Amino acid sequence: MPLIRAAPFDHQVENHVFDDKFYWTKTGTADWNRVVSCVDAFDPAFWGNSQSTYHGQNDKVAEANVIKTGSSLKLILVSDLEVVVHVEDGYQGAQGRRRVRGRFTLNHAPYLMSITDPEMEEAYLVRGDGKYQVGNAALCISLVEVWNGFAFRVIASLITPQRCA
Repeated sequence: MPLIRAAPFDHQVENHVFDDKFYWTKTGTADWNRVVSCVDAFDPAFWGNSQSTYHGQNDKVAEANVIKTGSSLKLILVSDLEVVVHVEDGYQGAQGRRRVRGRFTLNHAPYLMSITDPEMEEAYLVRGDGKYQVGNAALCISLVEVWNGFAFRVIASLITPQRCA
């Protein structure tokens, strides 16, 4: 995919403008070993200053601390991923809806974050409410844009050895 230029925005230093004159073309699929070789080292600046949403755990960062993260994306490897599907109350009285979240530990700290990977979110929503043990997974964690004074961490991509096969 041809890129025109870097376009960092606040803590999202990885942002680039891609050339819309070209279409994305899938050229292959990474095997599990390739994915694992791309995992980021633990970064205390990215994972520090965590707070929790009502339904999550260690899944938000106050706006004042966001710039200290240094980036907005990390690829991590976990061995204890559990996917949780259930109805959550809506924000400030809004109607509730079924959500898909991932629970895991990293560097001895617990996390529970929304899964926004569209393919995986859909795959778990059709399974029904419950807890699903996944185990080994590579997670692309994204620290999204600030909203209401916080940036939220989400699982933007959930990669398993089976998904690489």
